[in-house]
Amino acid sequence: MQFENDGQVPVFLSTGEIEFHADEARPRSVFTLYNPFGYDLSYKVLCTAPQNYIVSDCNGFLKSKCCKDIVVRVRNRLPVGTIDRLKVEIRKFGDTELHGHRIIDIRIVDVIRDRTGQQFQGMGDSTSSLSGVGMQQSTSSQYHHRDEHSQWAFVLAAFLCALALLAPTHGDAFASQSIIPHVLHLSVPQKLVAAYILGIVTILILRP
Repeated sequence: MQFENDGQVPVFLSTGEIEFHADEARPRSVFTLYNPFGYDLSYKVLCTAPQNYIVSDCNGFLKSKCCKDIVVRVRNRLPVGTIDRLKVEIRKFGDTELHGHRIIDIRIVDVIRDRTGQQFQGMGDSTSSLSGVGMQQSTSSQYHHRDEHSQWAFVLAAFLCALALLAPTHGDAFASQSIIPHVLHLSVPQKLVAAYILGIVTILILRP
């Protein structure tokens, strides 16, 4: 039995591929079906090789704005390289017309690939993948610019604190002889605050 990859509306699943380790004693995996729509859905899970797999809750009802975990188990040990497919169909609850469907590839492998970077998928087309990459690059660039702006702010704060420490001190014998206006003379507590801030800012500037 052959399945197509498109559907009338997106079917939102947590993954588009399931991998089972060939040497695993009781291979099982879970995927999640989401219903973000404003109406209830009925769903059905079909398989190209139903003799190879057990699918829990292979058909049922899903309320609006809810999700459901569906467990897939391997019946018997399968050879490495086996590829089968699941097809998840959705319909508006009480309607017989197909509303949308999505394909999940099942693979039997000798090494499970790392999927820590996998993100939530809708229809899984190339456009959405490229958009995700662009979004990550844009976010990284924004953070880089923020770091640059923060560094310059720290440098400016350190410079102002250093100037404050060099300013004449109220009550100092030589303060009256300074060419710096009296209004810019600082008290000892003010200079202590400036020294404290300078120490913190210096740590922030020099941190890796």
